[in-house]
Amino acid sequence: MNLTKSQLVERILKKPGPMELMVLDKILRFVIPFNSPHDFKLMIVDESQVSIKIPYKRSNFNHLKGIHACAIATVGEYCAGLSLIKEFPASKYRPILSNLKVEYTYQGKTELIGTIMIDQGQMAEVRKKLETEDKTLVELVTTIIDKEQNKVASVTTTWQLKRWDKVKTKL
Repeated sequence: MNLTKSQLVERILKKPGPMELMVLDKILRFVIPFNSPHDFKLMIVDESQVSIKIPYKRSNFNHLKGIHACAIATVGEYCAGLSLIKEFPASKYRPILSNLKVEYTYQGKTELIGTIMIDQGQMAEVRKKLETEDKTLVELVTTIIDKEQNKVASVTTTWQLKRWDKVKTKL
């Protein structure tokens, strides 16, 4: 059986265990090369949440040896995007980030964890909208905490979601 990368990701996202998360990590580092140097690690991907760790390492540092603001924003986007493609497979839907807002509340001086809680009610509303509309906007919030449970940031992302058969631009 020859699976495309998106089909393999979809299959793993259905019910990932620890081994599947490790495989998914490797696939996503290849598929999303921008994220690769950050060395993000998938911690939890299930029906209720997505959690991703930002390691405390030099390539993620800012000039104060804290986690760089852009690494924090990126993990917020990553959690939200992954939760969205878990609910709306990339083979059927095109998610595009249309807005990103970050509120930084504490300096990240340890490894950080980004977590998004998946609201199944919100996802059901989005599915219903996509039955009658060509596209819809989805707003998601990822919370970033440090080892001591301090809230480091809140990342709000807005995504345009559209079925591929409604997309007019070519890849």
